[in-house]
Amino acid sequence: MNKIKCFFIIIAVSISVVFLSNPALCGTTGIVSGIIKDAVSENTVSEVKVTINELDISTFTDDSGYYVLTNVPSGDYTLSTEVSGYDNTSVDISVLMDFTTKIDFNLQPEIAGEETIVVTDTHNIKQPDAKPSVYIIDSKREKMVRTEPNTLYQISGIVKSQPGVLVDSDGWPHIRGGRANQIGYMIDGIPVTEPVTNGFGTNSVTAGLDKMEIFTGGYMPEYGNAISGVFNQVIKSGETFSGNNINLLFGTNNYAGIYPELSGKIKEKGSYYASGYLWKSDFDGTSFEKAKSSDFNMKLTYDASSSDKLTFLSANGSALYTFPTTHIGTLDSSIEDATVPIPTGKEKDHSHQSFSLNALTYTHSFSPASFISVKPYLFKNKWEFDALSDFFTGIGAWVKGQSITKGLKIDYLNQINQKHLVKSGIITMGSTNKFRSASPEMFGYDYITNADTNQIGLYLQDQMKLNSYCQLDYGLRYDRMKYLNDNINDFSESQLSPRVNISFAVSPATNLRFSYGKMIQFVQTQALDRKFISPFWGMIYQNADRLYPERSTQFDLGIEHQINKDYLLLVTPFYRKFNDLLQTTSVNPATPGQPPYIYENIGAGTSKGFELLLKKRPSKNWSGWLSYTYLVAKATASGTGLPENNQLYVDWDQRHSISAIVNYIKNGWNYSLFSEYGSGLPYTYGLDTRNSSRVSPHITFNANISKTITSGLLADSEINLGISNIFNNCAALTKDTEGNPVNKVPSRFFNLSIMRRF
Repeated sequence: MNKIKCFFIIIAVSISVVFLSNPALCGTTGIVSGIIKDAVSENTVSEVKVTINELDISTFTDDSGYYVLTNVPSGDYTLSTEVSGYDNTSVDISVLMDFTTKIDFNLQPEIAGEETIVVTDTHNIKQPDAKPSVYIIDSKREKMVRTEPNTLYQISGIVKSQPGVLVDSDGWPHIRGGRANQIGYMIDGIPVTEPVTNGFGTNSVTAGLDKMEIFTGGYMPEYGNAISGVFNQVIKSGETFSGNNINLLFGTNNYAGIYPELSGKIKEKGSYYASGYLWKSDFDGTSFEKAKSSDFNMKLTYDASSSDKLTFLSANGSALYTFPTTHIGTLDSSIEDATVPIPTGKEKDHSHQSFSLNALTYTHSFSPASFISVKPYLFKNKWEFDALSDFFTGIGAWVKGQSITKGLKIDYLNQINQKHLVKSGIITMGSTNKFRSASPEMFGYDYITNADTNQIGLYLQDQMKLNSYCQLDYGLRYDRMKYLNDNINDFSESQLSPRVNISFAVSPATNLRFSYGKMIQFVQTQALDRKFISPFWGMIYQNADRLYPERSTQFDLGIEHQINKDYLLLVTPFYRKFNDLLQTTSVNPATPGQPPYIYENIGAGTSKGFELLLKKRPSKNWSGWLSYTYLVAKATASGTGLPENNQLYVDWDQRHSISAIVNYIKNGWNYSLFSEYGSGLPYTYGLDTRNSSRVSPHITFNANISKTITSGLLADSEINLGISNIFNNCAALTKDTEGNPVNKVPSRFFNLSIMRRF
């Protein structure tokens, strides 16, 4: 069957699902479902009213005692039951985006003349629908892993504490051995990966974070254009966060910040949430000298009716990072083919970026079991790397890029019955892209490409409960990208990707999991239309239609075991194969390794290892987790560097990575200890084979201590003291070919914050 036929089959099946069943959809929400029985007779109980108290949404159990609530915003709530003849029951639940929280009740018959509310504890901390390898960090856990200023309230600062994720010496996250630009970044389910470099298009700041979903493998067809993993940041709303506060932060390295949060109700029909994070700092141990950054988020919700809801999300930010080197001239981006710098006066080499995301979501619930979501959005981002210092003493490069994306995302979800949860959807994105890179010191090198893109993705999946102990998730995703440019012929690439997840309950406490999937990521536009302008090289064009999407095939086989009511263990071996990776090659075969370069799909790689997570839920004042990753990652080149004949260790191939977090709460005091261990990254020494040497292992200890103030001048406040790298172990993270340290573990850092609620 060819791809065109498969494409139309997906559309036909999606339409059939929408019109022939009770409709529904997915987005930034989750599902709550379960079975309710009589605790004495063990018979199912019908007509039980099940309510999420904070949201005031309800449903009733059917004749089989089954209930389901879809379109539930991600957050922590109280779920309650009410029915004549039985005690009312309530339980605290946590709802995660795109997952089902399964809560079963055993109701106690009501004793005549007594009215009782039974508060239950499920003692079940296994991840809901835990077939994809997904890890969750919320705003409470984020406070436990705060470290140095360049990772404080940053995506890299929280994801590195989870299995399968490694942050390299420059601060870029990698998932299971993949490249940094092979990760799909999302905010509330909206892609914010820009198509020019396939990098994240925001400041990667976690201001307003409710939960961060970290998919390291096995992600279902609703996620596309990412072959390594997915980070999805869910922003708080007035429904999941209440109150107002302002957080003032200070620290060494000239660090200062302010982080306000506001929320409230709008005439009982809606809610609002707004937050911002403004900070500045000097850096130590990195290539940057200092930074200034600001991010703002706003989310408005309005209940148009009991079935219709509107949500408006706005996220905006800007960041400026400076280097120790300086320049006295820059390029005029309005003049094409201009390679002679214009005077600026002496200023620091710097990197500047900004973005804005505006999205409107309309959801309509057809029933408690089904809903549809329509989400138009506009995403803009631009960046500039201005470092035209002397090429022989500084950096000597200038880069400017931007993209404007108009998108529409439509999702549909239907819990048809206890056995079938169907999801389908479509996303379309049209992007206007510009990119220019120049280095006058390199013989007047100047490169311009302005390839625009039109992208479409369709998916259909079914979460099928085969029986009481086995569940099968399967689906297909179709992705297509069309490239538009005046200097090359328009062309398109596509792929049909199958995904399969299976879970098998060996016992009530143990699940076995298996995942298989094919992933695709389209070529970044800056690799197309390689137009060089140089008096030394002349003009050179690359035949862009020779470039193909990068691809990976992934396998997971894991076990999830609840040791007791407080401890959960997850172990996931994985294997991943990469094909058609972009690598750079010299235009002139007679001078390999020398510019100018073009891109070709000649790279390949593999990664294998396993992830381990041991976590303890809060009980007896204690909580925490331990994550461990064993990784072996090889490729023909790290990043898009020059290819090798053989697959060698990539720059971020760290064999052992460990994070351990312990948290203790008592009498208003909160103590968090966070330690990190890395066995050492590879580097090339002298004329040895690439990355055949390794730096020594490093270990750091970090602590955060906070106290809640309930009276006096600072009533309703929280004071936090943080210390990162307590023992000031500034070990080398990478070295140059002479064995000299390039990047180091940042030195000891103190920060003090005062949060006032009002």
